[in-house]
Amino acid sequence: MVEISNEEYKLAKEAHVSNCTGGGTLEVALVCHSLILSHFIWYRLVDAKKIKPDSFFPQFVIYVIPLLSYMTWASNYIYYIPMLGLVFHQIVKRPQNLKRPQKEEAQKSYLTVYRAGLMIMTCAAILAVDFQFFPRRFAKVETFGTSLMDMGVGSFVFSSGVVSSRSYMNNKQPSLLKSFRSGFVILLLGFARFFLTKSVDYQEHHSEYGLHWNFFFTLGFLPPVMTLLGFLRKQLPFAVLAIIVIVIYQIVLYLGLQDWVMNAPRTGLISANKEGICSFFGYLSVFLFGLQTGEFIFQNKSIQLPNASPMSSETSIAFSGVVLLLAYNIWIYLFPKYDVSRGMANLPYVLWVVASNLILLFDLIAIEKTAIKFVKSAPPLLVAINNNGLFTFLLANILTGLINLSMRTLYMNTWSSMLVNAVDLKAELAQQTEKFNKTRASSGKQSAAKRPEQKRTVWTKQNKGIEARNAKDKQIEEVQSDVLARSREQLEKKAKIYEAMRSGQYKEEYDDDDEKAPLIDFDRKYFQERQLEEIREETERKLKKRRQEKEEADDPWVEYEDEFGRTRTVRQSQLPNMTVQEEENREDMMLRPDYEMGDGLASRAHIRHYDADKEIRTKGVGFYLFSKDEEEREEQLAKLNKLRDETENARKSAISAAAKRQQMMAKNAEKIRARRAALQARKQHPLKHDKIPSTIHMPDVNEESVASFLQSVRKQVE
Repeated sequence: MVEISNEEYKLAKEAHVSNCTGGGTLEVALVCHSLILSHFIWYRLVDAKKIKPDSFFPQFVIYVIPLLSYMTWASNYIYYIPMLGLVFHQIVKRPQNLKRPQKEEAQKSYLTVYRAGLMIMTCAAILAVDFQFFPRRFAKVETFGTSLMDMGVGSFVFSSGVVSSRSYMNNKQPSLLKSFRSGFVILLLGFARFFLTKSVDYQEHHSEYGLHWNFFFTLGFLPPVMTLLGFLRKQLPFAVLAIIVIVIYQIVLYLGLQDWVMNAPRTGLISANKEGICSFFGYLSVFLFGLQTGEFIFQNKSIQLPNASPMSSETSIAFSGVVLLLAYNIWIYLFPKYDVSRGMANLPYVLWVVASNLILLFDLIAIEKTAIKFVKSAPPLLVAINNNGLFTFLLANILTGLINLSMRTLYMNTWSSMLVNAVDLKAELAQQTEKFNKTRASSGKQSAAKRPEQKRTVWTKQNKGIEARNAKDKQIEEVQSDVLARSREQLEKKAKIYEAMRSGQYKEEYDDDDEKAPLIDFDRKYFQERQLEEIREETERKLKKRRQEKEEADDPWVEYEDEFGRTRTVRQSQLPNMTVQEEENREDMMLRPDYEMGDGLASRAHIRHYDADKEIRTKGVGFYLFSKDEEEREEQLAKLNKLRDETENARKSAISAAAKRQQMMAKNAEKIRARRAALQARKQHPLKHDKIPSTIHMPDVNEESVASFLQSVRKQVE
């Protein structure tokens, strides 16, 4: 082998995945439908007790290895898949003593198999495409054509729409903030992939999505765009919205957008990512079709939803798949120039992807309802993949990058490539299965991983006896179903016999001395009960009539005149009581003036009902919500104490200022009284100034003295 440089090898890998023209649609459909054969084989082996349902290795060999083989070295033998199914059906017979399950699984197993199978094919293809044993006709097409990887990309978006439909049931949809939050995580993965590929100089195929765009960006923008379109959901079904979007997009492609995508130079940010931006509208239509399919699957028959289909989910899926497949073939026949293009996600691509997925879903439903009737739970491996789809896809991308950086995959032979791909898939899926088994062992259920119970806080109130009731309910559920079925069968049989006896259609087949004869004569009992009921009613009527006649004879009705002169009718035995009551009323009327209050007592002027100085409501009353955190509560209490101290100091200063004001006013009043006395004495005993005794002080009163006096008073008050 000739040694080449890393740059030359990078160019060789880019050329390896470029300029692919694709293959036939029938071959792609057979590879996808090989999942049904694996599903059928696993259930038959489990029914025959040839393998254990929880064993990882049989599931890996039955589901993963065949899919990987059909996509690589065994792709030329894909047309023998139906024959293999018939041969296996004849070899492995289902046991005759199997019991039908009493209840359906909450999670639909065919949907789990569908989503997990597509995820296995996607993870296998993104690594196998870098090896020589992967057929070029299965790689992503450069411009126009169909291939397995093109189907895988669209199927990933379609299955995401199917499971997302539960968020939109009953006219409900996630909020815009929640949609941006969920999409933001996927967008971060897209940016991380972009920077990592640039940092390690990883090979890139620019004609796939553009220079910067990748598949994570497409997935990340779907939730917020769907939320923005939510106002149309109340008027139109998802399928109608999908048709409107893809038809308008196809018209724009026809008017010149297709030529721009295929031939325009990458001069700006938008033109550099023209494939990813334009194909988003096609993937949006695929996602809307997936939402409509999810409504078909998850709709509750007991609840009539708006825009709900009157047909069953299976019929709706089959009918939609056939119609879209017919529309796809008509389009290809009429417009061969506008063939399928994954790079632009045009109308024929959307029709092909959605129709293929609907037919695959219907085939899985049909195989479970016809050939698989007794085991309704999906394999644990597929359940684990379905529960962690995004993480599995991310892990597959990471391992693909590590393998491509650590070895030169283009120069490996077929069996070495098969070994590397099988080990890679086992490493990806074994971790998910181990995590799922641990979760199932802790919860005791073969279903989706159960969320861990949150620790109860001191504020959580536990209902009394709830644990005992839960334990009792579990014991009731553990009663064997076959015992309940036999009991129900016996009760139904007895009910039919008793109904025949009651209606007189029962034919006596036993002698009077036969122990197996029924112990109850329903005819006699029925008529006896009617006769007894009639006798009982007649007796009660007669007794009631006699009682009334006796009362009228012993205690007749009499008339009397009450204290107001009215004529009233009472029993003769009640007449004395009525007379006594009237006499008591007269006595009350006579005594009433004795205890009527006088004017002085009625006024009650001495009683004070309201005192503004003692009214506590003027002091201020409030409620303060303290925090549950101890430190924060102490800080709040300290602030309240500080405010209380400030309030008390303000009150004390106000009281002291008022006291000072009272003292000053008292001094001023004393001075005024002294001055008035001096003036009065001067008027009564006028004296000249030189004759006024020195002991008498006569203050001079002028404007300056009054102004200085007022300033001193103001300073003392302040």
